[in-house]
Amino acid sequence: MLALVTTPRFVLLVNLVSRQVTVLEEGRQEYYGATWRPDGEQLILSHSGLENESLVDLASYARSEVGWISEGDAHSGRFLSQPHQILCAPDGRVICTNTGRNSLVVIDSERPGYFQEARLHSDRWDRLEPQAATGLHLNSVFLRDNTLTVLAHGFEHGSQLITLDYPSLERRESVVIPGATGMHNYCVTARDERISCVSSRGMLIDPHSLHVHWRSGSAGYLRGLAVGGGRVLVGNSPQAGRHLRSSAVSGLWVIDRESWRAIDYIVLGPYGVVNDVRLIDVADEAHHGHPFRGGPTLQERDAWQQVVTTRLSGSRRLTELVAEGPFDLALGGPQVSDDGWLCSPDELCLMLTRDQRPQELRLRYDFQDQPEGGHCGVVVGCGETVHEASPSQRDANMDVIVATQSGGNSVSLAHWQHDGSGWNRLGILAEVAGLSGMLAVRRGDDDLVIEAGPQREGVAVLPLERVPHADQRWGVRWQATRVMPEHAPQQGED
Repeated sequence: MLALVTTPRFVLLVNLVSRQVTVLEEGRQEYYGATWRPDGEQLILSHSGLENESLVDLASYARSEVGWISEGDAHSGRFLSQPHQILCAPDGRVICTNTGRNSLVVIDSERPGYFQEARLHSDRWDRLEPQAATGLHLNSVFLRDNTLTVLAHGFEHGSQLITLDYPSLERRESVVIPGATGMHNYCVTARDERISCVSSRGMLIDPHSLHVHWRSGSAGYLRGLAVGGGRVLVGNSPQAGRHLRSSAVSGLWVIDRESWRAIDYIVLGPYGVVNDVRLIDVADEAHHGHPFRGGPTLQERDAWQQVVTTRLSGSRRLTELVAEGPFDLALGGPQVSDDGWLCSPDELCLMLTRDQRPQELRLRYDFQDQPEGGHCGVVVGCGETVHEASPSQRDANMDVIVATQSGGNSVSLAHWQHDGSGWNRLGILAEVAGLSGMLAVRRGDDDLVIEAGPQREGVAVLPLERVPHADQRWGVRWQATRVMPEHAPQQGED
């Protein structure tokens, strides 16, 4: 049996037989809900897009609508506030607890930008003051036939079950669960067993009758529930402050469904607290009951192995360029992606050719999905530096044909020059359509021919007399964008 576990920073695959824990994904935090289409082969995940610990008052919640739903590489708009559990309904829409907004949202991927919302509390934000948590803190959804049940954590005011008609989202009733607060998860099994987690007390109960199914008997916070294949799985996390949740050591209880006795406890490791649990290779009665068809593909994924592959290929690529190839790395420490692009999110990078008086240098650029303020350029001559150990001295005495993003879908080319004391823009050379393309500079007898764009078209000519360092080493210079330099053969080379 295989279980999927989400934590704030990771998506984990757990083999309940071998007890092996594999990291499937990291980097699109914070993860919470997990679901899939009955016939789909892509996971659907909810992401908050922020650090959970930052949400403490109305001001922080007001800036929290940056969460989204992803389905493989596709994603919704970023409009959700701290989304928790999600569920793919039979009509193909995704039901989402929009927790920060005290509402339930139903998203249709076939109609981007459109969603159905049910407001379940008079307050439009889950928390108004650090010490006044008045919202519902919705966290779990369960659909059976046309009855949609939402579980509200309730902070210190008591947990409650809210039932609605689906798909109309018309509210039927709200039932307070006596003597319980801070609860998570709700399901009704094929045997009509009703199960919820009384998280802080380490119990699984029937929230209607208050019958206790199971007690953990140990410290820990129960959250994340899956039921199937004769097993009940429950996530176990330490009761830690929000600032410790992303690195906490958590685990997974495995409970025999017939005897309601724990038969195993799997330590997941320091991947953070458990947010959600799903069985993927058997019908999960705490979900929609459809095994995940993409399970075999998931078993081939390993985020850490991908990191290994990326690091090794990146090192080889950089070695080809600067250790064994035509460039010296004069400034910065570029990151090399698995597809060969050189990236530098925060640091200025400069690579210079080993030879002087080159005839041509080409640079592929990509400004798509890159932060604002990024730039890149071809260095058409860099003079000798005064102090090799000083970054400011190494980035001096040069002419650069600089490309920057201009408007929504174009690139502006300009001639910049550092005269030894500072940078000066000497003129705009061209505006080029598209955010990805090639920037090439070719030396002629009396001028520099500049080509750019997706089709590499001639866009400008710059007289050599305006480029005093043209006989020195050329290179590439970039920051906060993706580039791929290409060193053209010199005259007489193959």
